Amino acid sequence: MDYALRSQPIQVFFQTHDDEACISAARFFADALRQPNVTAFIQTAKPQEMRAAARLFAVALEAEPIRRFVFSRRTADRNRAIEFVECSVQILAEDFRPVQASENDISTAEAAEILGLQSVNTVKAWIGRGLFPRAKATSGGHWRLPRADVEAFARQRKAAAQWAESGVLPAPRGQSDTDL
Repeated sequence: MDYALRSQPIQVFFQTHDDEACISAARFFADALRQPNVTAFIQTAKPQEMRAAARLFAVALEAEPIRRFVFSRRTADRNRAIEFVECSVQILAEDFRPVQASENDISTAEAAEILGLQSVNTVKAWIGRGLFPRAKATSGGHWRLPRADVEAFARQRKAAAQWAESGVLPAPRGQSDTDL
């Protein structure tokens, strides 16, 4: 709850709305936090997961048509909004569930070596920018990348460097050259 109250959009909401809306929002928070999925999530969540949950609450308070349900005087409507939050939190929990790395996955250090980079931070930044959409975070917070994705990316980088030097873009040599 503390994360939710420190969330900028939620703070702005409480500072800019009348007392009745703030009371309705507080009631919505309290009701949502009583739901089994939400409670279990909050009790076991890491800080990153809590920030995601706070953003979810902020969206529920500001987005139409969710807002109409949150602030409705009808109990059935408010229950629908709480159901939305509960389902969303369940999806959040699944998104943050640790994934098992396959035997073909490699570490960011191995990826940096294949790509000819000095630092794993570049690989992590590229993951953050979405250049490796199939990268997975382990339960320990380390990244694992499919070896084939890294090798295809390395081939693309090499082809781009050759093109920059010669002015001629080499033709792709196989399916993996055109995947990314």
